[in-house]
Amino acid sequence: MVFADGAVYRGDFEKNGRHGKGLYRNSVGIPIFDGPWSSDEPGTGAADVLYSSGHRYKGHVQSGAREGEGTLWHDSLDGSNLIYTGQWKADEFHGDGELHCPDGLYRGQFVNGVREGEGRFEYSRDTSSYYQGQWKEDQPHGIGTCVDQHGEYADREFEEGELSRRYFSRSRSVFKVKHTLPAMSVKVEPGPQGLPRSSVIGGLLGEAKSCTS
Repeated sequence: MVFADGAVYRGDFEKNGRHGKGLYRNSVGIPIFDGPWSSDEPGTGAADVLYSSGHRYKGHVQSGAREGEGTLWHDSLDGSNLIYTGQWKADEFHGDGELHCPDGLYRGQFVNGVREGEGRFEYSRDTSSYYQGQWKEDQPHGIGTCVDQHGEYADREFEEGELSRRYFSRSRSVFKVKHTLPAMSVKVEPGPQGLPRSSVIGGLLGEAKSCTS
């Protein structure tokens, strides 16, 4: 199927609509959506999607939205930058996953697009620094362990990324450095913003009625 703007669809049809497995390329031949179709719209199953923002997703989709297991990265002139791999729900990080950020690497649980539950964050500023424990609304929050250049602070309570003075269990220096207890912050930068939504795909894929042949 060739569209009026030169875009091309190759794949399965049903009742004159894209239905089954198919590949849609834009007018300059770039593959935009390779995967399942249903009633002329992106369907449910394994897909490879390129968004107009330069983001690319490979994994499971449901009605075109990222759902289930999948990987998202961003392509630019500088190369490909991995953003997230793991579980998704309605285009959001949800479940267990791995998030790559400028300030470090997070492995753990997500709820509706933010870090929440149990997780570990390894800070890029220092290869030996990390926080492991509870998270809420994208920040360390609850009981956790922090290791930094001073040593290890185990089973401490954190509130929105800051060390709480209300609760102390135990601490020890793993580097044998004498120090006083610092005002500790384990805050992380906000997660990636402006990730593409499945709603933007429809406008890129044309409609069967607009085809020329």
